[in-house]
Formats: sequence, C-alpha cells, structure tokens
Amino acid sequence: YIISQDGNFKSIVCDLNSNEYTHYVSFSYTGTSKIQNDVIIETEKDTILYDKYNYTNFELDSAKYIKIFDEWRYQFPSTSFTFNANSADVYGLLPFYIQPDDIDDLCPDSTYVIPIAIKSVSSYQIKKEKSNALLRIFVKNKFAETSKNTTYGMKGYRGEGSMSGNSIGSSKVVYPLSANAVRFFVGLENPPAKNPVPEDINRISARIIINDDHSIQIEPYKPFAGLLDIEMLTPPADQDDFPWTNIYEETPPKFQNGNIGQRFLMYYRYRIKDGNGNWGDWIYMREILNRV
Repeated sequence: YIISQDGNFKSIVCDLNSNEYTHYVSFSYTGTSKIQNDVIIETEKDTILYDKYNYTNFELDSAKYIKIFDEWRYQFPSTSFTFNANSADVYGLLPFYIQPDDIDDLCPDSTYVIPIAIKSVSSYQIKKEKSNALLRIFVKNKFAETSKNTTYGMKGYRGEGSMSGNSIGSSKVVYPLSANAVRFFVGLENPPAKNPVPEDINRISARIIINDDHSIQIEPYKPFAGLLDIEMLTPPADQDDFPWTNIYEETPPKFQNGNIGQRFLMYYRYRIKDGNGNWGDWIYMREILNRV
C-alpha cells in the first residue's frame, strides 16, 4: 500500500534554495512473516482520487478545484518498485525528481497534486483503501513556505504623502515565489473575505525580489494585469536614522527558538485600479515586516 495521510494525501515539500531535487513515494506491506519472493509494485497515474476530491468538496465550483501538477515539472525514472524476498524492511521508496527551476512560477493560491496509484502487484493483495494517493506539492524558500502560513508582523506608517501618515500595525501572510522572491499584499489591503478571484489577488499583490546584497525590489505581482502600480521611494538624504531603506535584514538567532530574525524595511507608494478602470490615489507606505 501507499503510505499517506488523511484523505490519501502525501505532502511533498520542494525547497527552492536547495540543490536536493529527489522526492519519494513511500510503500509498505503488512503480514505475520517475511515475504518469500520478490514482490514488484507497478504504479500508474491515478484517475479516481482527483475527481472524487474536487467533486466531494467543491461540486461544480471549478474555480476552487485542486490542480494537476504539470507532468513536465517532474520525472519518475521508474514506475516500479521491488520488495526483496526475506528482507526485514517492510518499507520501500519510489524516487521521483522535481527541479527547483521548474516550480518557481507556481501560483501560491492554488493546490497542486500528482495523482498516483498502484497498478499491479506481482504477488499478494492490494490494500484497496490505500492503493492510490495525491502527492501534494508544497514550496518553500528562505523567507516563506506554503505548507503552513508564513506570518510577518507589520508596523509602519500609511498616508497620502511621502512623510505623512498614521501609525499602523497588522500581520501579513507572505508566500514564496522563487529562490529569492516572495509575494505580499501591499499596505493594509486584503482580498474579499469570500470567494476572491485571481483579479482580486492581482490587484493588491506585490513581489519582493531579494538581491545578493540584501537590497530589494518591489514590483506588482502580475505587472501585465495592469491593476497595481508601485514605485519604490528614495529615503531622505538628511535623515541618517531613516530605517525604511528598501533592504532585507537578518538578525542573530533568537534565544527562544534558534531561528534567525528576518525582516523587510520598505519605502514605497502604490495605487490600485478599480473595476471601472480608474486609478485610485497614491498611498505612501513606510513599512517594516518582521517574520513571526
């Protein structure tokens, strides 16, 4: 049988900052004694779980469906695995490959899966309820991950002028996009609470690109959508203690958990195009994001 979690999902975490690109499907068997002959497990693409999950959870609302992970993004060097006779090990691994460069454009708002099933077994019976699985693809980089929410605390100032504004505080979920880029919502913007569509997300989402020298670039997440305009601002030359210098910083590991402190110090302005195609006013942001 295929080892999986609830709902026959199995989590696959791809690290965009790592050179490790090998992942595994795990198998096992049960019995009172060792197998006497080699047992060959042959796998194939599952055709049941994906449709069943989508229809059971979302019925005809296809916008919410989980998505099939494109086949060109991964490779199984072999579709079969062998349990060796008389081995004390009741577990086995079927390797497959996902190159980090092939997943750096995945939409963080979608769920991606690789459906897999046991096609045949050379001996013994297949445990039907664990004969297939959905390999759920998660992504992470140095700054964020998708297997759980990556929260950053936000403090700063928001106003209609470069040095004016009200003190603000909030928290933001940050999403990995590539090895050196993340996505966040600008200012205090949030998508509609119910059923946001891609246009709602694109209208308020920005990309932070972290350069090798820890300087950053801030730009619309989907610039060709033409829904969000962002301009990075130059810190005033006469304020040496001005902290919002458009950089990424790391601080020494925190004593309580051993993790490095991470924060973005940003100075930018943005404006949003409404549903009628009109640009709103410029909003000026002095913003510090601290990873929680």
